[in-house]
Amino acid sequence: MNHQELIQQTLARLQAEGFKSTLARRATIEALVEATDHLTAPQVVNVVHKHHPNVGRASVYRTLELMAKLGMLQISSLGAATTTYLLTGEGHHHHVICVSCRKTVEFDECVISELEQRLAKEFDFQIEGHLVELYGRCSSCRQ
Repeated sequence: MNHQELIQQTLARLQAEGFKSTLARRATIEALVEATDHLTAPQVVNVVHKHHPNVGRASVYRTLELMAKLGMLQISSLGAATTTYLLTGEGHHHHVICVSCRKTVEFDECVISELEQRLAKEFDFQIEGHLVELYGRCSSCRQ
């Protein structure tokens, strides 16, 4: 799926939830779609302001909050005190994070589907995705 299709799909999800497609929401989604990595809220604001300088900081923050509440973002601390956001939609996301240098490696291999099914049944949940963060020290920091 290309960037424009993902932007349109994300806007459609917002509208399906009863929310209007505003300039601030579209600009925030565009910034997240074009990102190649996790962004902090201030970084999202900076990207939005490059293309739409009149969009308010508070509007971007409210959009991030709304999208997080609706489960449209993966939220992570990546082992740091700062929250980061990544537009991933449904599914799963995994990281290995160095606690010393903060090097972060994303990986796709998922081995928790059995656990996910057991937890869904045990707690009567419909699980729609997950985020796995594993912390340790990279080979450079262990030396």
